[in-house]
Amino acid sequence: MLSDDFVMIYIMLDSGCMRRFTSGRVERTGLSKPQVRIGNRLTVSADITNSGSREADEVAQLYTRELVATVNRPVRELKGFHRVHLKPGKKASVTFRLSTNDLAFYNERKQLVTEPGTFHVWIAADSARGLEGEFAVK
Repeated sequence: MLSDDFVMIYIMLDSGCMRRFTSGRVERTGLSKPQVRIGNRLTVSADITNSGSREADEVAQLYTRELVATVNRPVRELKGFHRVHLKPGKKASVTFRLSTNDLAFYNERKQLVTEPGTFHVWIAADSARGLEGEFAVK
């Protein structure tokens, strides 16, 4: 199930620092397909809206989690990110291409493997929240 999630939008200052000046939302996350065969790809997309009153940059981040694996896996693993510049009230779409090779990890025998299973996927401004989807690798 997918749900809306509040995100903060930051502005890059000349000093190189990021400052929060406005707010936005990640909306309408979608998956190109509910399952993918090993060796293939799927796309994950979302709309980001600047609901604040200033221009700003947002970094949309893609995270995954394999629910069951032969070794312990991270709760959320960063798989990609896109930086988007938004004017006040404007919306932008971000799309990530996710290959099953991107889901590979080293097993107990030190072999790089992609295991079949169920995965959760998020697009968010950070690793603590985001819109969630689910897909299976066959």
